[in-house]
Amino acid sequence: MALSLPSHGRMGAMLPVRSLLLVKMSKTSKSATASLLSCPVRLLGIRAIREFSIANAPQTFKIPKYLGYEEASSIPLAYSTVVGSVFSDLKVPIPPAGSSLPLPPNNEVPVLVWGGSSSVGAYAIQVLHLSGYKVVATASPSNHEYVKSLGADIVVDYRDEEKVVEEIKKATDGKLSLVVDAISENHSTELAVKAFGPDGGIISTVLSVDDSVKKGRTDISIVSSGARIVYQNPKYLDAFRFLEEALEAKLFKPNPIEVLPQGLLSVHDGWNRQRAHKISGVKLVYRIADTPGLADV
Repeated sequence: MALSLPSHGRMGAMLPVRSLLLVKMSKTSKSATASLLSCPVRLLGIRAIREFSIANAPQTFKIPKYLGYEEASSIPLAYSTVVGSVFSDLKVPIPPAGSSLPLPPNNEVPVLVWGGSSSVGAYAIQVLHLSGYKVVATASPSNHEYVKSLGADIVVDYRDEEKVVEEIKKATDGKLSLVVDAISENHSTELAVKAFGPDGGIISTVLSVDDSVKKGRTDISIVSSGARIVYQNPKYLDAFRFLEEALEAKLFKPNPIEVLPQGLLSVHDGWNRQRAHKISGVKLVYRIADTPGLADV
């Protein structure tokens, strides 16, 4: 199973020939460590545009019975990015194993998620909500109810640049200090800076952003650990245990998806749609087995 993200459209034009673009996998394990898994078991992982793949066991997690492969494929890379943003960059503690979720509200620490209906934004909202944080998110009006259903306490329209800053300040009582910028373009980071409280704080971005957007605010840090932190620091592997628990309890929703026809032959069309910003609120999925002629190879 392969899935396309907006970042693929942005990055694709920058990648040289022979570059490898990492995506998600959702598949049935044929073999696994006997002490950990009984086979066959349905697993989620990362780094696969193929029917069969090798995955690192600590970086995989079980797909609950109620969830299909198509929906499950929307989770791994975006969630790994959220692990970097929320648990690493913003220093939010991973909920302990066996916790009653969501954790008790921690309304003293509001968090802004810019781009609440995006893949990363939607997962960041859910993780923060389950972790007990007050969540303020931006989204277009057509996606407000969806974003609220994920756990956002307040949703504001990002399209009026002057109004959105004031609405965020009001929603956070002027105390904003933590931001997940799931867009990181079209002035999103710069607007988030304007909404910060007097004590500054941290903005976690999904793309590289120049420090000049801080406009002299030395008390604000812009950081971007991204999905790579999952592979660089073993302590974040516990975030997969947290996700597995939340999925099993049906407390974590995968992104809405759109399955494109003809498998990998539709990838080019999907990238073009993303580059043209013609996708909103859904993730594109390609079934590799649907690719015409693949069975003859």
